[in-house]
Amino acid sequence: VKKGKSADEIVQWLESAKKEVHFYGVIDTLENLKKGGRLTTTSAIAGSLLGIKPIITIKDGSVELISKARGLKKAFGWVVEDAKKNHADFNGKTVCLAHADSPEGMEELKKLLLKEYTPARIIECEIGSVVGTHAGAGCVGVCCLKD
Repeated sequence: VKKGKSADEIVQWLESAKKEVHFYGVIDTLENLKKGGRLTTTSAIAGSLLGIKPIITIKDGSVELISKARGLKKAFGWVVEDAKKNHADFNGKTVCLAHADSPEGMEELKKLLLKEYTPARIIECEIGSVVGTHAGAGCVGVCCLKD
């Protein structure tokens, strides 16, 4: 908008840019996944007892489970390691960190990322109600454009 682009040009850029996003999300509670029908009650109870934290990404417009970890610290560590392995370079980029009622979780992930990367800028925000309803309280995510 600041560059004087038309609405059509902005939409076209957004459509192409959404395919070029590195995104990781760590889900803290399995309760909302159970309520939404994505997990059985038995799986949700077992996963909760074991402290399982699903790690998701968005691939081809769909949410995809890419891993699970026992505990948030291990999940956040997995995200940073996977980003390095898969060339998700957060250096020199604008990185967005978001949370659903978990500013302390977002801070923990931020500290791990800053040990490995030097982003140009970090935007911190709360996850919106639509995503938050599915992911649940405690969800933390990180994303940036690939280039």
